[in-house]
Amino acid sequence: MAVDLAHYAQSRISPFDEQALRLLLAKASPDGARITAMEIGSWFGAGSTQILAAHAEKIICVDHWEGSGVAEHDDIISQIDPYSIFQRNIAAFREKIVTLQCDSREIAD
Repeated sequence: MAVDLAHYAQSRISPFDEQALRLLLAKASPDGARITAMEIGSWFGAGSTQILAAHAEKIICVDHWEGSGVAEHDDIISQIDPYSIFQRNIAAFREKIVTLQCDSREIAD
C-alpha cells in the first residue's frame, strides 16, 4: 500500500484527545506561563507536538522513529522516513525542540 505523505502532515489525534490535551495544558499552567513538556512518542511531529508548541517554551521529543511493530507502522517505515517528516512538521518551532532519538525506556530515569 502506498503511503500518503500529506496525510502524515496533518493532526493524527482525535478532536476529543486534542481538547483533553488543551485542557490539561491549561491546568498545568493556569497563569499562562510557558512550560517545559516531554512528549514520549513524537512520530511525525503532528497533532500533540503542534499543540504542545503553542504552550511550551521547550519540548523534549522522545522517539526512535522506527515504528512500534504494528503492521501499519511497519508498512509506513518501509516506504518513508518518519524522522524526516517529523523534522518538516516541527520546522516552525525547531528552536523549542530537543530531540532524543532513542527508546523511551533508555531515558526513563
